[in-house]
Amino acid sequence: MTPLERIKLSNELSRLATSIKNNSISGFELVKAKSRAQEISILLNGPDYKLFPTEEVEKAFSHSSRNPFMIAVGMKNQYFDVITKAIEKGQAEVKTAAQQEALNKASKELQELYISKINALASSRSGVASSFIAGRNNFNSKQANSRGNAYDKIALDFDNWVENIAINHVWLAVRLAMTKDQREEEEAEKKKQSDIKKIEKLERDSASLWRILEPKPFPMDYSKDMLITKVSFTKDKLPSSITIAMKNGEYLTDNKIVLKKVFKNMPELLAHLEEKGKKIPTSWSEINTGT
Repeated sequence: MTPLERIKLSNELSRLATSIKNNSISGFELVKAKSRAQEISILLNGPDYKLFPTEEVEKAFSHSSRNPFMIAVGMKNQYFDVITKAIEKGQAEVKTAAQQEALNKASKELQELYISKINALASSRSGVASSFIAGRNNFNSKQANSRGNAYDKIALDFDNWVENIAINHVWLAVRLAMTKDQREEEEAEKKKQSDIKKIEKLERDSASLWRILEPKPFPMDYSKDMLITKVSFTKDKLPSSITIAMKNGEYLTDNKIVLKKVFKNMPELLAHLEEKGKKIPTSWSEINTGT
């Protein structure tokens, strides 16, 4: 936005604020004035927004809606919201001057693309008429249905674009402007976080397995409603399964749980427990100290 454009908008905002404050306008004109004042405030205080074609959208809906202005205002508000969120998402990734430059360029591209799609949407909608607006004598239902279907397709494509592409447009441009060092640093951080998560999972799983294998009197609690009554071992003296029972005595059709199905990385867990000084039992008699 040029300095002259900013001055013009500031003057317009001042005039609108005065009219609203002095109650010199009312009814629908007041609604329009407040909407315009809000738009100018956004334009002056936010990013370098491009003007939304409010009048064109309002005109496009004038043959099919009783309140085309409010539809245009809703679409305008969505425009500012989407652009703002897209810029904020991209800004969070900016770490270099090159990325900031990419963000600025992509922000303008996104606004131009958004408005071009709105214009296409408005153009399609302008051919759509409603019987209660056009009047029954002037209403061609076959033509209206055909134009309505064409508009619906464009509107659906637009909504999908806004939701899945527009919101990521600026962010993607900023990501593409990353340097080699930034990418290597990011990959190193991802690997670090991945390793931390693996270690945390190893500790959790090994603790859960040791809770079963640690020598103690049986039965032991397995859950709020179930008990572990026995731990079985393979011929190689490795823990293989547990036998469970309901605390209330209810019969279970399948009362065995294979440990390797619960603990996908059993060999790793057993090795980790041994590294921590745990003596892995090799038989039921070594676990059940209650017999």
